[in-house]
Amino acid sequence: MKANAAPEIEVTDFFFNGINPQNMDLTVRISVKSPLLTGASIKKVCFDIYRVEEDGHEEYIGHGEKSGIKLEAGTENRIDIPVTLKNRSLLYAAADFLAADITISVKGSLFLDLKIFAPEFKFEKKKTVKGLFKRLSE
Repeated sequence: MKANAAPEIEVTDFFFNGINPQNMDLTVRISVKSPLLTGASIKKVCFDIYRVEEDGHEEYIGHGEKSGIKLEAGTENRIDIPVTLKNRSLLYAAADFLAADITISVKGSLFLDLKIFAPEFKFEKKKTVKGLFKRLSE
């Protein structure tokens, strides 16, 4: 790998899988393209999820992590990471998701497994997801 080569990392989507009174399940999809000419492995990808309030303040609502992921060389590798969110802002996020739009921020790191070391590559993404009732009315 060249000294300045880094994987292309992008948070491409969020999928809300379900809501109940105790938690909210979602999937965060990450796309990774390796600069290596051969396949590689991700030692670990981890991130924190925040609900972005109207004033721009970010409130922590959860964490996602996955390890031992194989990357194919020269192609886009999509990684789906399931996350269960649990805390007090979850109620606000759930209400926003049902009635209005919700803006989510994901901030994390990806660690390539290069056997002798694991370089860290940071990524960040904000996305506004349309509320359920808005999507149903379209």
